[in-house]
Order: sequence, then C-alpha cells, then structure tokens
Amino acid sequence: MMKNLLNKDLFYGLNGSYTVEGAILIPIFIFMLALVMRMGLVLYQEIKSDSAYEAATDIWLVDDFYNYQVVKEVVDELQ
Repeated sequence: MMKNLLNKDLFYGLNGSYTVEGAILIPIFIFMLALVMRMGLVLYQEIKSDSAYEAATDIWLVDDFYNYQVVKEVVDELQ
C-alpha cells in the first residue's frame, strides 16, 4: 500500500517539473536553432557572392591575357 502511494506522489510531482523545464528549454532550443540557420544562410549568401566575383574576375583575366597576346603580336610585327 505504501509503494503505490509513493509512486503516485512521485508521478504527480514530476509532471509539473517537466512542464516548467520544457517551457524554459524548448524556446531556448528553438531560438538557438533559428540562430544557427540564420548564420548558415548568411554564410551561404557570402560564399555565393564571392563565387560570382571570382567568376567575373576570371573572365577579366582571360580577356586581359588575350589583349596582351594581341599587343605582343602587333609589337612583333612592327619590329
């Protein structure tokens, strides 16, 4: 008889503590998850813009190389 009473008191006592802990921890967990997702999106945008900049720079480098080749050919013909 005492065993059932102890389990019943323990069971009812833990329900409230789990609710309070959940009310505190779950919003913190959701906030941290949103913060990490936001940081990931910012990093993705930064990498995407750097990649576009590098692609444009590479195209300019190729154009400059061909321009130097043309200048070299013209100089060689004049000599």
